[in-house]
Amino acid sequence: MADLQSRTPISPETSFDIGSVSTQFTATAVLLLANQGKLSTSDPLSKHLEGLPSWSRTVTLGQLMHHVSGIPDYLGLLAARGIAFEEKTSREHVLKLISEVEFLNFKPGSRWEYSNSNYLLLAMVIEKISGQRLPEFLQQKIFGPLQLHMVVGPTSSLPGKARSYRVSTAGRAIRSPTGTCTQSEPEGSSRRRAPWCAGPTTTARGGWAAPGCSRPN
Repeated sequence: MADLQSRTPISPETSFDIGSVSTQFTATAVLLLANQGKLSTSDPLSKHLEGLPSWSRTVTLGQLMHHVSGIPDYLGLLAARGIAFEEKTSREHVLKLISEVEFLNFKPGSRWEYSNSNYLLLAMVIEKISGQRLPEFLQQKIFGPLQLHMVVGPTSSLPGKARSYRVSTAGRAIRSPTGTCTQSEPEGSSRRRAPWCAGPTTTARGGWAAPGCSRPN
């Protein structure tokens, strides 16, 4: 079912949030720029983004792509400051929090740890090098040429969009405000996926989607 409340079934026209599965498109954008000679996956982050701590000289773009950078996830940084998952924030605010990180979680390249910060930073590199907003770049270089029906950005009002649900500890399906929540949680729990994290991840008219958790709105 696309919507349990309205009993709307899933059809070929249904659109879906696909979350972090779609980070592959952000990674593809990096590789396209690398193929054009505009950057290299071995470039240190500091070569393309200013104002970050000294650790940015030891983290490469490739390490960001593969989640082996050691940069803490910005969701945890926000939570540590009392910002709930359902609250919206700005990219500038998140970048400021990342810039305040003094030490990485581990030596870059030494192990794997998923971090949304990696793809936020990659999105910013793409925008700086290409001179385009990420949605525009993806549409022009990937979605358009491949005739993929994609939407990048807030999509809560997109017609035909499937609703996301989570399962309560009582076994009931409870509608999630954004994204797909898979954890079992008590009914009435306020723990939610941040709208600005899961927002840019929706397909259009049965197509698939754009880069989840790559940057806040």
